[in-house]
Amino acid sequence: IQGQINSKLKWKNSFKMMKRGFDMKKGARVEVPCSDPAVFEKIFQGVTIKKGKDGKLSCSLKEEGEVNALPLHGTSYRYSRSELRAPCSATYKDHALTFSFKYSIW
Repeated sequence: IQGQINSKLKWKNSFKMMKRGFDMKKGARVEVPCSDPAVFEKIFQGVTIKKGKDGKLSCSLKEEGEVNALPLHGTSYRYSRSELRAPCSATYKDHALTFSFKYSIW
């Protein structure tokens, strides 16, 4: 998951505008194959995980503190960095883990 987040957050020229003091958030989503739901539960431990009738697991992170407690993070650039921001959500269904997140550039 972290590798896919890093590839989404590779430096682009459009990030320059985000860095110029504007408090802009952009959104992204990554999906990775995951054969074991225990992996989902381990990554998002400490967050309320909802279980659906069809075996779907989902959670929502609405506070910055919850996002900062995740083992996932943004990436660093030469003179700046990206940070994951709230709100984020994650689902596990049909052996796929999907993570939707907001980020900003500092």
